[in-house]
Amino acid sequence: MISSRRLETAAPAPGGVPYPQLHELILGLAAKGRLVGMDIVEITPSRDLNEITCITAGQLILNFIGLTARNLPGANNS
Repeated sequence: MISSRRLETAAPAPGGVPYPQLHELILGLAAKGRLVGMDIVEITPSRDLNEITCITAGQLILNFIGLTARNLPGANNS
């Protein structure tokens, strides 16, 4: 069973992607080639209980930046 974080958006929809699957998707995309950009949209801070959505978005952004830096030409990937 995969536990997911509940994200607060302006228009919640059933069947969203759980955090672990989204993280794996970003890892898979980085393994396939150069990552060029990413958008985080539909966050509603006024509905964000305990700021979990903002924290989750921040973690995804940091993962993206780290993977992008790791894949730069000349990066030390040891």
